[in-house]
Amino acid sequence: TSTWASTTSRSLHTTISEIAQHKFDYSLDSSADDGGLITLPLSLIPMTRLLCRAVGIQLVLRDYSEDTLFVESDVMNMYPIVKHSDPRARDARKLKDLAEDRLSNGYLGESHELITE
Repeated sequence: TSTWASTTSRSLHTTISEIAQHKFDYSLDSSADDGGLITLPLSLIPMTRLLCRAVGIQLVLRDYSEDTLFVESDVMNMYPIVKHSDPRARDARKLKDLAEDRLSNGYLGESHELITE
């Protein structure tokens, strides 16, 4: 099995704690009885659904139980999650702004030339 399939919440917390200590010289509080783990009142299936939607994983449709999550063969598709894609042509924007400025100053010919570029 893969490493991610055998990862538990405790081992994930330990790994994150080690990274935080090594990179940022910061110690995560693990003095609690549960080892510093955050417990959430969510069941496993809705949490898995939220995770799959957030990272772009599409699973095979079947009845998943609370005991087992999903395995590699359950992954049907992976798709990219794109947030805030707002492509703009910087050069065209600059030319448009410059043409508007020229037009407001009364230079109709220069403004027309800049707009046609």
